[in-house]
Amino acid sequence: MIVLALLQAPRVYASGGAGGWTILMNSDQWGLMKAKVAPTAIRLDTTDYVVLITAPDYGVDFISDKTKQFVHYKKEEFRSVNKRKGPRTLRSTEEIVTGKTAKLGAVTATQYFNRDKNTHRILAEVWTSKDVKIPTKLADACVELLDITEVPNGLGLPLKITKHSYDNRQQFYYLNTLKIQPSKVVSSDFKVPHGYKRVSDLFALQSAASSTSISDDDIKELIKH
Repeated sequence: MIVLALLQAPRVYASGGAGGWTILMNSDQWGLMKAKVAPTAIRLDTTDYVVLITAPDYGVDFISDKTKQFVHYKKEEFRSVNKRKGPRTLRSTEEIVTGKTAKLGAVTATQYFNRDKNTHRILAEVWTSKDVKIPTKLADACVELLDITEVPNGLGLPLKITKHSYDNRQQFYYLNTLKIQPSKVVSSDFKVPHGYKRVSDLFALQSAASSTSISDDDIKELIKH
């Protein structure tokens, strides 16, 4: 009986770089998000959905806990929905310039500037980290999900992005990490709950009442900042 219980128990990833991470973020596109990161999966809890990206196929699940429904997209299907043709590549007028490294919470992040190759005008400042040990393809899939067009794939998990106006007089956070820390995560966090009904597409999921997956404590954390 003890052996059976152990087999049925959800897998717990060890805390730290080789295990799990919890990241509280604010996104211009998605609002307040809590990310749970495992070695082969990412979960985003947003004010509307729970979003899962898992290896090895890197498909995307959008889940509504309130209506107990979900929609699954294969990677190429989601690219079509997201209007993205493929991995991000720099236009001929752009270049990436590496800046400094700095501690961002519990990780070391690297600064990149996306700028115009001819005028050297900065288009965006991007901070990413490879301290969060996940496959490059998983980090790139997260970049595509968040529709980050200022940086090519392969630079690690994006943690902070500041966009610049055309005249460089204004800047705003497109993505901002409020807190990042090692944590224990269980494999069941990265699966569609049993009994949830699959719907045809994101429109059908959006037609249902939205669900709030962000906790009151997460909202309080956002207010602090």
